[in-house]
Amino acid sequence: MSPLKEAAHRAIDAIPDDASLDQLLEEIVYYSKVEEGLKDIREGRVTDLDEVMAKYGIDE
Repeated sequence: MSPLKEAAHRAIDAIPDDASLDQLLEEIVYYSKVEEGLKDIREGRVTDLDEVMAKYGIDE
């Protein structure tokens, strides 16, 4: 099954029976973005937190 279909199925399973179409669409977008993030991690498109903090001058 494609990642899009998987995200749609998870979104449908996650919403209550009386959910609106807007709520369903929000869930689909959420799961889609999570999948994109996981793909980025698998493909090495990540930045270490310490690098980001240093870049923006953020101290702990």
